[in-house]
Amino acid sequence: MSEVATGGDIERETMGFDVVIVGAGPAGLAAATRLKQLAAEKDKELSVVILEKGSEVGAHILSGAVIDPVGLNKLIPDWRDKDLPLTTKVSEDRFYYLWKTGGFRVPNILMPPLMSNHGCYIGSLGSLCRWLAEQAEGLGVEVYPGFSVVDVIFGSDGAIEGVITGDMGVARDGSHKDNYTPGIAITGKYTLFAEGARGSLSKMLIRKLGLDAESGPQKFGIGLKELWEVPAEKHKLGFVQHTMGWPLEDKTGGGSFLYHFGERLVSVGFVVHLDYANPYLNPFKEFQRAKTHPLIREHLKGGKRIAYGARALTEGGFQAIPRLAFPGGALIGCAAGFMNVPRIKGSHNAMLSGMMAAEAAFAAIDTGRSRDVLKAYPQAVQASVMAKELKKVRNVKPLWSRFGTQLGVMLGGIDMWLNTVFPFLGHTLKHLKPDYATLHKAATEKQVEYEKPDGVLTFATGAFAPGVTVDDALYKMWAIDGGIKWNGFAANGQYFTRWLNDFVADGPLPLTSTFDHGFELTAGHFVVPKKLQLYARGSMVFGEFKNSSEYGGGARWYFLPTERMWLNAELIKVNHAPYGGAFTPYTAGMNGWTPMLQALLAF
Repeated sequence: MSEVATGGDIERETMGFDVVIVGAGPAGLAAATRLKQLAAEKDKELSVVILEKGSEVGAHILSGAVIDPVGLNKLIPDWRDKDLPLTTKVSEDRFYYLWKTGGFRVPNILMPPLMSNHGCYIGSLGSLCRWLAEQAEGLGVEVYPGFSVVDVIFGSDGAIEGVITGDMGVARDGSHKDNYTPGIAITGKYTLFAEGARGSLSKMLIRKLGLDAESGPQKFGIGLKELWEVPAEKHKLGFVQHTMGWPLEDKTGGGSFLYHFGERLVSVGFVVHLDYANPYLNPFKEFQRAKTHPLIREHLKGGKRIAYGARALTEGGFQAIPRLAFPGGALIGCAAGFMNVPRIKGSHNAMLSGMMAAEAAFAAIDTGRSRDVLKAYPQAVQASVMAKELKKVRNVKPLWSRFGTQLGVMLGGIDMWLNTVFPFLGHTLKHLKPDYATLHKAATEKQVEYEKPDGVLTFATGAFAPGVTVDDALYKMWAIDGGIKWNGFAANGQYFTRWLNDFVADGPLPLTSTFDHGFELTAGHFVVPKKLQLYARGSMVFGEFKNSSEYGGGARWYFLPTERMWLNAELIKVNHAPYGGAFTPYTAGMNGWTPMLQALLAF
């Protein structure tokens, strides 16, 4: 159904469906598929739409994951007989505690049964999502990639009626271009939010509706991942390795993962819990450092990085799950926070939650209801195998946060064993504070020194996006400068503006152009005429990312009667250094004091 709706001074096209799903990840696709399965079983007409912000399904899903098939088994029991690109079974499962030069392998027999990866599959989660989208479309689901959803439609009674997609043709200053097209209003009897961790609409709903009023604070992590292609002799199909410890300090939670799958592919990644204390800690650089450990480096030797990315992770577990259902809508998948932290797995639970929400929504629509609270959904979650799994590991993250990696993980392991052997135990530790409250002030912490990347095993972050290299761009600059000399004194200055656009890059960028402006000032005096000059200089750049500055002073000695031969000594203070290069002792973005010695010999 399509019609035109007018709100304020914006006229929007409206499309109506029975169920609207935001996000084409495992949760959203499983929900859509299950809705259509139920409709087919009861010979009912049911319209279902999925809105996905990525350019295609799977575009925002990182490749390489160990997937528990429990969700797939329930959704599509005969999936192994179909052409699903998920064929690598886990053949070897290792877990290590690392120090800088070595590590201790934790015997598998000591690990709680839930932590075993045997029976799981390694593969591309993006490929899995694309395959699930094909199954959903085959059942009649409408899947629309490339449509970001920017707002929620609330009815006069407070119930959710649908969502609004993003406007097209909007200039950076908010004005409308000639090709401006307002977003579409997508309405439904129920709207399921499957945006993943920290989705913009999910965050708004949790805050606006107070969905976390009775749960603990949600905890988060950041997961960084690279996909490598390695030589055939290095490839160990089905090999899985997880580590904790180095390079992170004991009080900082996280660790690495490494999976061999497919045709000579290795997925290597690193998770950092975001309740760390030191603001100088850089998760991306910790990941690069972790790859230099012998137990990780050996798997990548002779290989080539072919893809990379990062995503947020919900780590609060069972006690941080918000209220799942509200008038007209529900949270499913990682939008609600069903990830199992010690297993680093959430896709199976995302699928199970999507199916449970779908069954509740279908039952409601089948009895003529709409836009009320799907009470059957949270009830089903509480009674599910998913809840039983999350309850077994509910205390691992709080113990890790309280006691650090060595003691906290050991206590967490004991707690998992107790909850496995005695499932009736009800003790639940609360999360003491949200992640941001754990961060210390920079003045009380030491800067973390990271090694320079070699471009083969370790890499630098891009200027605009992690790991993305800009190969070409159109550069424009306008500047005005001037100076004065008098009786051994000299001063000069410059003001400039700069533009960059028309980027050619090897990955997606969050912008199409950038602009900055700034000034440079230098003043000096020859304390020994024509021989020794003392000077001071400073510069500032005001940009769209971080304001940068640099100031310092030094002495320049002209050892011959020419301006083309001199020696220079300088002390510089940089704050997000506005530039760096081969002849500077610092890199762009650096902070702190640094000395510099220079010589010019020109003939």
